[in-house]
Amino acid sequence: TNWGSPAIRMYLNYVDESDKSFFRYINPDTQEMITSYDKKGWTARLFNITRDPPFWHCVYAETSRISIGFRIKEMK
Repeated sequence: TNWGSPAIRMYLNYVDESDKSFFRYINPDTQEMITSYDKKGWTARLFNITRDPPFWHCVYAETSRISIGFRIKEMK
């Protein structure tokens, strides 16, 4: 969850094959689990890490996946 380090986060990732890796999260407003599959090439995702409620998320890959993360702004 990274709840101990709240911030807006941006992640760039690259994969060689479409639909063999994903970013999954629980929408804090609806509690719905969302799965966002990576497409071949570069993908960018922007999301907000909060302490309350914590932002649950994970990644999965069954292919080579490069991920670069940026902490854009600390939330107060």
